Amino acid sequence: MGRVKAWMMEEEWRKQETMESVPDRLDDAIDQIEELRDGLGKSSSIISTLKDDLERANSFKSKLKDYLLGGLFGAIIGIILSILIL
Repeated sequence: MGRVKAWMMEEEWRKQETMESVPDRLDDAIDQIEELRDGLGKSSSIISTLKDDLERANSFKSKLKDYLLGGLFGAIIGIILSILIL
């Protein structure tokens, strides 16, 4: 009977120790959730900024500038090559 009583007392002690550690674990979990929330907010902000940058880069005005510069450089290279070959 002594072993059973000792085992029951040990189990009761473990339960009490577990119950005492619950608030600490809960505080840790809350801190982790807040860190994840903050990280998610920062990620959303970065994604929004990148989306705006991509839209600006793909705009007609941006593409027109690229085409004009490409055409200008192509014309200059064409003129230089035609002078060198003739």
